[in-house]
Amino acid sequence: MAYEAIWYHTSIPDDVVDCLSRDLENLANNDEFIESQTKSGPDYKMRDSSNLWIPDTHWVCGLMWHYITLANKNNFRYDIDGFDGGSIQYTRYQTDNYYHWHKDDGVGNAYTPLPDPQEDFIVGSTQKIRKLSITVQLSSHEDYTGGEVQFMEDQKKTFFAPKKKGTVIVFDSRLPHRAKKVLTGERRSLVGWVVGPQWR
Repeated sequence: MAYEAIWYHTSIPDDVVDCLSRDLENLANNDEFIESQTKSGPDYKMRDSSNLWIPDTHWVCGLMWHYITLANKNNFRYDIDGFDGGSIQYTRYQTDNYYHWHKDDGVGNAYTPLPDPQEDFIVGSTQKIRKLSITVQLSSHEDYTGGEVQFMEDQKKTFFAPKKKGTVIVFDSRLPHRAKKVLTGERRSLVGWVVGPQWR
């Protein structure tokens, strides 16, 4: 039976993670973090964080893709193609930042056949959906309190991902999850979404 989320306690040395963090911060100095304005309702902010888009040509994407293909081979076995939009996201959660319960798969992931077989084939072959999500923990658990990544298997059962620096978490994009509010310090992470053909 496949798991909905798995993680790897990697042996990536701390200095490599720190080098990556410095590289991403240098990119941030050349571009601007985007303050999330995701809303759900007139005065309710779904997410409060700072985000920077990183092209999938960046060297860290090769490392992330290694763990995606490893997790997919050993657990998910999904038909996948690449990173959504050709990019990943560098995210900073500072004190009081959070991301409430959500799914990454978006709307319209259920496949609905079209009446015209030719059109159905074209749309079904070209339209991609998010199937897997990946998170890389860049901060040490000692650098912040709160900020846990929590998953919900059903309405009664939840579990937390490890906070250890360098941990890589791969999960089904349909799995509800959240980043709890950071109470002190700052949590930094990389996230990405892997797409593939529509579910059939």
